[in-house]
Amino acid sequence: MHFLIIDEHPADRDKIIRLLKDTFQNAALTVVDSPETYRQVLTTGPFDCVLTEHTLDWTDGLIVLHELKARWPDVPVIIVTGSGSEQTAVEGFRAGLQDYVRKDQIQTELIPAIRRAAKHKPMEQALRESEETARRQLAEIDSIYGSAPIGLAVLDSELRYVRINDRLAQMNGIPAAAHIGKTVRELLPDLADQAEAIYRDIVSTGEPLLDIEFSGTTPAEPDRARTWLANWLPLRDSGGQVIGMNVVTYEVTERKRPSRRCARAVSGWRGCWTRPASAYGSMSYPLGPSTGMNRPGNCSSLIPRRSPRSSYFGVAYILMTSSRRGWRSRRQSVTALSTLLITGL
Repeated sequence: MHFLIIDEHPADRDKIIRLLKDTFQNAALTVVDSPETYRQVLTTGPFDCVLTEHTLDWTDGLIVLHELKARWPDVPVIIVTGSGSEQTAVEGFRAGLQDYVRKDQIQTELIPAIRRAAKHKPMEQALRESEETARRQLAEIDSIYGSAPIGLAVLDSELRYVRINDRLAQMNGIPAAAHIGKTVRELLPDLADQAEAIYRDIVSTGEPLLDIEFSGTTPAEPDRARTWLANWLPLRDSGGQVIGMNVVTYEVTERKRPSRRCARAVSGWRGCWTRPASAYGSMSYPLGPSTGMNRPGNCSSLIPRRSPRSSYFGVAYILMTSSRRGWRSRRQSVTALSTLLITGL
């Protein structure tokens, strides 16, 4: 171990040195007996343990304690003094003092105090590292919440908002600060039943729910139904019990529109082919002798002329079903598709 001894009194200092050498083999000792050597020592170190007198001509032990802790937070400091009071000890412990030994008790109390400090040092280091890790992780979470292009939130077991980022607050149409402490039902009643059902499912199974689609309205657009996809991830306590939820969500309202249009178009084309010709009256659309489509019930008349997409959906439907229609030749299919594209534009 490497000890730093700060003491102006030679007799007391020599007593401490002998005791340390007798107890700790290969102990390294650095002695400070003046302000000049003290300033030099501050540029070296750190040390495994510091033993300092409380009363010094040029400073006192509490000032030394503050300076050393500012430079080396994990170094244990023990005040060894022939004078002092309980108040001094209390102030020292508040500032990070490891122990306090009176000089008349050096023979019996100093070594046990050093051994306690040696055991305590790894614990202090581990605690400090844990605190640093927690601060770093919190900073990372803050950064993610501040920059993520998707909605993020943490809900407690009552589905109250504990944390929410600005993106999700914008989706909801409510300031982020106004969410904290409020339940989903209080802020988003149209989505509350779905959220509560999801939470009950996760509590009962203990498993996350991924890519869950849900729809409804929020104060951001109260007259427009919107759709989201969300991942619901359980938060657990040390015993494994679900105590809350991490929610990651993004809006897919615009993506869903083409899917709904496609479904409507395909449904319309399916209805067109399955209705009897009499349902369309005596409509006839001569498209040329080679098309085979100048017959009642010609579906080309159903395509909205201002919507090219409808033509594409019709094409897709014909491709999927032509083999089952009994058409007389591939040429008829190709000609029919061409007609659809022309009449749909």
